[in-house]
Amino acid sequence: MIDRIYTISFSILLLLGTSKISFGQKLSELVAKNEKAIFQILTYDEFGSPYSTGTGFYISSQGKGFTNFHVLDNVRFAFIRDINGNILRINEINRICEPCDIAEFTVEKDSSKNTPFLELTYEI
Repeated sequence: MIDRIYTISFSILLLLGTSKISFGQKLSELVAKNEKAIFQILTYDEFGSPYSTGTGFYISSQGKGFTNFHVLDNVRFAFIRDINGNILRINEINRICEPCDIAEFTVEKDSSKNTPFLELTYEI
């Protein structure tokens, strides 16, 4: 239970810490500014049956994203569905931190189109 609380807390801090925001911003402004960078993740097993769902967000215009590792763990196929309903295949898992429950991945996309993304910050 404590591990789950740490994971949820870390995920919230990661999301808030990755976006360059001021604490004076209204939640509605924050959501409007960043909603195009956030997506749903749909995963399937080796038989094509739904396995799990989750959420994630882009961290680069080239289609790199973050999600929780447990969402992608032991799945055969994974896709994202963005705010516009576009479905893209998760092409590669680049890095994982199992104790942190974080995974970085890249989606298969049209290379001529940039994805909206949350800007990373190294300030807290």
